[in-house]
Amino acid sequence: MKSLENADVSGKTVLMRVDFNVFPVRPHELRIEKIVPTIEYLLSKKAKVILLTHIEENDGRIPSSKILLPYLKKSLPMNEVRLFENLRKFPGEKKNSLKFAKYLASLGDIYVNEAFPVSHREHASIVLLPK
Repeated sequence: MKSLENADVSGKTVLMRVDFNVFPVRPHELRIEKIVPTIEYLLSKKAKVILLTHIEENDGRIPSSKILLPYLKKSLPMNEVRLFENLRKFPGEKKNSLKFAKYLASLGDIYVNEAFPVSHREHASIVLLPK
């Protein structure tokens, strides 16, 4: 596994896979706080950051990732950080689709995995995107 500190991220777009799939919503704040140092590092190196996450409510509903914005805005400069739509809204994510992974890859230059709790899943943003 490569170290982020050894990567040339200046001027690049970083796709950061995070895990904000916690309900009720309040615990999102803790998971957001854990990634702030990585995002601050990337921004200090003049990288652009796109956050990728999935969210699925206990009843199986798949909300828009926009429900996270109020929490993200408390900790992150959202004018410099982008939030991709909920990955679960794309069938290719859970199907581990190469086509979907290629689409995601087209959005950025570097992949960073900060979603260790879900790293065991056979999903496109976890398995295929890093390749």
